[in-house]
Amino acid sequence: MTWTDLVALADLTGPAGTGLTNRGAWVSGADYSAGDYVFAVGTNGNSMFICQSAETFTSTTEPLSDSSSWVEFTAPAGADGREIELQASGTAIQWRYSGGSTWTDLVPLSELKGADGVGIPTGGMAGQFLAKASPEDHDAEWVDAPPGGGSSTLIGMLAANSANQATTIAELVNVTVETGKVYQFRFLAEVKPTSTSIGLKWGFTGSFGSQFIQALASYRESASGSTQKALRAKADIATFASSEAGNDGNLIEIKGLVHVITGGTFGIGYAVSTQYDYAGITRGASLVLEPIGAVSLT
Repeated sequence: MTWTDLVALADLTGPAGTGLTNRGAWVSGADYSAGDYVFAVGTNGNSMFICQSAETFTSTTEPLSDSSSWVEFTAPAGADGREIELQASGTAIQWRYSGGSTWTDLVPLSELKGADGVGIPTGGMAGQFLAKASPEDHDAEWVDAPPGGGSSTLIGMLAANSANQATTIAELVNVTVETGKVYQFRFLAEVKPTSTSIGLKWGFTGSFGSQFIQALASYRESASGSTQKALRAKADIATFASSEAGNDGNLIEIKGLVHVITGGTFGIGYAVSTQYDYAGITRGASLVLEPIGAVSLT
């Protein structure tokens, strides 16, 4: 059996088509021919336009407004994408197409777990604080609260006797103080001077030793106004004139700070002697003392 050529394949090839030439951005006044394409403002932002003019021409109108010479290229619309759903199972993050019946693992939950946290040291007691034990990261320990601070404490209280007289307050309001601590104190009494010749003399009593005292003694007579004296050392004495002998309603107040360098007793007082005048306590006296810290001064 013999095959005979009917038409040569070369005779079936058509003429070469016109290719497309990229001319970049459209330029007003430039010459364009069929097959040239440019980029210019289109229907939805920047678009591609293909020249369809049969002859070369000078373009002065933007391609979007010159439909006789240009065709805006529009890509064919694709099919709508399918929505997906996500869920977390006991072992993984899973996905599936919306409405589908099969869930597929996307990411194992074990890969989403971070490293275990360091946490805080075990142990410790009520009132303790967490503090750095060394410069190393996460090295901490439980420590006791720093010394000092705390609420104020009423140390002593003296009630007036039936005669409204007291010869020594210090023995009744003295308190023990500790070495190295700073105390804040306030003493208050209502007095009735019995003499105007010497005056009222107030000072510190007790066995304590101090590096410094910063205090202010104030005396207010019921009719004569107020007077203030500074006290800077244990041996200092605040002397106030008593112009209202026999009258009550006079207030003495001494408040300040003391830095104790030798522990012992601390008090404030007056007495019958050449150093102190005589006075009556009409409504008692009190000393409030509060430790506010432990310091080391240079």
